[in-house]
Amino acid sequence: MQDRQDDPQSWQATRVDPSDTQRLRQALALLLTGRGKRADAAVDQFLFFMRQQNALLDHLWTISRGDQAKYAAMIVINPGRTAMIFASPAVSGWQGPVMTQLVNRIIDDLDAGQVTMVQALLDPGQEHEAAALLEAKFQRLATLAYLQRKTAASHRAGHGGPVDFARLGLRIAHWSADAATRQLFERAILDSYEQTLDCPGLLGLRTIQDIIIGHQSTGVFDPSLWSVYLHGQTPAAVVLLSDLPGQCSLELVYLGVSMAFRGSGLGRKLMQHALVTAEARGAQSMVLAVDEHNTPAMALYQTLGFHSTARKQALIRKLPPRHSR
Repeated sequence: MQDRQDDPQSWQATRVDPSDTQRLRQALALLLTGRGKRADAAVDQFLFFMRQQNALLDHLWTISRGDQAKYAAMIVINPGRTAMIFASPAVSGWQGPVMTQLVNRIIDDLDAGQVTMVQALLDPGQEHEAAALLEAKFQRLATLAYLQRKTAASHRAGHGGPVDFARLGLRIAHWSADAATRQLFERAILDSYEQTLDCPGLLGLRTIQDIIIGHQSTGVFDPSLWSVYLHGQTPAAVVLLSDLPGQCSLELVYLGVSMAFRGSGLGRKLMQHALVTAEARGAQSMVLAVDEHNTPAMALYQTLGFHSTARKQALIRKLPPRHSR
């Protein structure tokens, strides 16, 4: 009962030095399992994943009462000035104020301008953790459905094969570094946001430049997998795909259709073409994430044979501009 009576302000938050191997592993065990011991396999797997992603462990913190660290949280900074926060699992509601204090301390430590938005992904049952983040000025964004389907011919539910976009009056332009092509992609993405049902709470939180940088950091960026579909000089749609290293899979990073071209069946044709592309590249599956409230997209993916593999609560905290220290 003593824990429930503790003043959260009496706890001490401390940043973990990545070079202190013993303390680093203890902190990661807390982060991953809620326990500071007997988590070697989970810690080793996490460190391997972080090395694969070239991610840094510079923003790992613990919060302690006395000499013993009780909880941990970490921010991973991503390209495009976004970050993802991970925190120890909370087993009861009384831990919320302590976790809120730790989350606020980590975010306050970020350099001015380094991050404009912090995201969190929680399992649907993690309501104690969600409550702690909401107290730390996060907002609920969406419930995300993670979907997957195989690309092999025997699994082509609703798959109509290659699409002749020229017959639809569309031409395809792939990503390149020149300014004119970049502007086409920027316009196509922004046009597709009009009245979007896919995480509308993100609108206006980032610049289009940061959005594109963030998309390019997903998986392995390949310019040939980024396509804008043009009707004359007007962007009708945009499809961004990415290779997932070591998984024999392509990820649908983003698909957007401009308002004037919705309701025409173009989205289905774009997905059929993406599946053909995936199979031609030897990918065994395609994966994506979608806002469950985006019912037209959910219906499309389901009729194309995608099935759910996971669900996550997405929360975000917008960071206001700050003066450099």
